[in-house]
Amino acid sequence: MLNLRHLIDDMKANHWVITAFDFSYKGKNYVVVCEDISKQPDKEKLQKYKYYIAKLTFIDYNDESRTLTVVANTKYFSGVSTAEFRTFFGIEYGENLGDIFQQFYSYFSKFIPEQVPKKLNKTQTNSCVKQLSRKKGETDGQYCFNVFRNGKDSKQRQKHRSCYNTDKAKLLRPTLYNHFKKDLTISFCFTTDKSKEKTDPEIIHIFAEREKN
Repeated sequence: MLNLRHLIDDMKANHWVITAFDFSYKGKNYVVVCEDISKQPDKEKLQKYKYYIAKLTFIDYNDESRTLTVVANTKYFSGVSTAEFRTFFGIEYGENLGDIFQQFYSYFSKFIPEQVPKKLNKTQTNSCVKQLSRKKGETDGQYCFNVFRNGKDSKQRQKHRSCYNTDKAKLLRPTLYNHFKKDLTISFCFTTDKSKEKTDPEIIHIFAEREKN
């Protein structure tokens, strides 16, 4: 799965921590959310994962509650039992499971893009946003209603926008993100309440007025 290495390298080069692509297997279609494992919260960067480069979450297009999350390198997956893996993908038990898994990895690698897709479809975007919203310190929701300037921590060190907040803004509000992207002290606020969503000009104006004070 050398494509996975190329994809992660491209994500790093273009400052993405998450992306997604489609995968089909045995008549079922999946969204695969790919995360740079080096950007996971500290509690998730367990010692046993040091030889892996990506966190992959497979989500059934027809039932988003059907998911499987693994960690991966260019050769194989880990993080789930063989039984869980077989059950999720409908792989029958056999004495040649090792060969079957290698065939699966070879087949899966054909779906992995070598570069971050320039545009994700709605399902892919929503899947990425949900993963980002689960990160520690991040808020749920996909409707942007505000931006704010981060303050300082207890040691008077300037706080900055998280990589998760950055990617969420890039996915959901690219034009607004481009307006503020150079200032890493500014974060984007999201909510699940669509009625609170504001336009780019509204958010920019409110922020500018607040900065005058």
